[in-house]
Amino acid sequence: MRTRIQTLSSCLYLLAAGLPLNFLGGEPAAQPPKLKATYPAVLTKRLTDSPNILLILADEIGSGDVGAFGQRRIRTPNLDRFVAEGFAFNQFYAAGSRESETQAALLTGRNPAAVLQGPDDGVMVLKPGVPGLPHALKSLDGNSAYLGEWLLGDAEVSQLPHRYGFGDWLGTVRKGGEPSYFPSHLMRNDGLIALGQTGGGQGTVYAPDWTARAALNFINSNRTNAFLLVAAFPGAHPGRINGTNHFPVPSDVPYSNEPWPVAERNRAAMITRFDDQVGLILKGLQETKLDAVTIVWVVGLGAPSDETGFGSTLGLRGRKGDLYEGGLRVPSIIRWPGHLAAGKSYDGPAGVMDVLPTVSQLAGITRKLMTDGVSLAPLMTGRPQPDLNRVLTWTGRGVSAIREGDWKLVRVAAASKSELYNLKIDPVEKTNVAGSQPELVRRLERLLQPK
Repeated sequence: MRTRIQTLSSCLYLLAAGLPLNFLGGEPAAQPPKLKATYPAVLTKRLTDSPNILLILADEIGSGDVGAFGQRRIRTPNLDRFVAEGFAFNQFYAAGSRESETQAALLTGRNPAAVLQGPDDGVMVLKPGVPGLPHALKSLDGNSAYLGEWLLGDAEVSQLPHRYGFGDWLGTVRKGGEPSYFPSHLMRNDGLIALGQTGGGQGTVYAPDWTARAALNFINSNRTNAFLLVAAFPGAHPGRINGTNHFPVPSDVPYSNEPWPVAERNRAAMITRFDDQVGLILKGLQETKLDAVTIVWVVGLGAPSDETGFGSTLGLRGRKGDLYEGGLRVPSIIRWPGHLAAGKSYDGPAGVMDVLPTVSQLAGITRKLMTDGVSLAPLMTGRPQPDLNRVLTWTGRGVSAIREGDWKLVRVAAASKSELYNLKIDPVEKTNVAGSQPELVRRLERLLQPK
């Protein structure tokens, strides 16, 4: 397929909302972006009663990185306000040890083992013909877009977002490894937008800022019809420069004067910058008067792999790549003003496979969906909730895990042994009680066997 190359100045899509012509490039900002769009004073009448769906995804940011959940060193005022206005899930799970598994489960509502294909140590891609979020919400008769990081393959081996079902896409493809924070180009559907930089670990055009600004433009361009928008950020995923672990960010403001190691200042700045990007998008909804008709869900794609001493996992055992709680739990907060309980939370288990059935029910989709998740809408709307006492399973490289009620079993294949924890009394998975519960261990091990 022929690829079209666009230069920075010719990307009309990103200029559609009336943003300043110089907002795309220039020197790195000394502070998180404070740009805003200029909107017409009179809003065209909305042509639908269906809500908009906006999913904001972030990788490697833990609940413990957010002030509302106890963080005292990193500033997250926009996420703190979002938590106060929204509904939080305190035990929300990723779908596996890799972000690609979680992204696949979120988009399709299915267990990643059912929808992904590819080598275990290589690029995982969606199987052909697997329906998902853009297909389920297509009946809303609105536009859809995927902006930011795509983790499910590349242009040669997989469907890119616009081929999968989204009406438009702008972003980067991550084929394992580290994100492209300063890429040489962005992909815009089947074309490329040249950014005038080499694509290494440093540069002047910071891709996550583009994602936020492009989200603003999409919102401004879709004020009359219902829309589906996914904005996927790398969050605080570390990168590498010359083989050294690094947190790429244009500036470490507002932590430049803190007596912390460089990695801590940079990671904190990345999280605060993401917080500001979230605030930019939320402010855009307010200024276009779409705030009350838009369901916004902030979801983590993966636990932190390097929390740099910030308590990102809230003291839970493990980190990204593990199947202990610290490697599986991710932030999850949803808000829809006037419709969902505000300032409330749920302490039971839930996960990314529940996103598709939940937003579908909230949006009024009545047709039956093929999904392994359940709708969490009743929890947030005061209606009776179907039984959520279900079995959750995860697989990793040589490790598998299962949760049933308060019981969590982690099995290490190489050691041919299982660990058992009661999460109700031991949420940090410190005391292995497998030896005192042999029957329970055997039953959970049988449930873990491939069917």
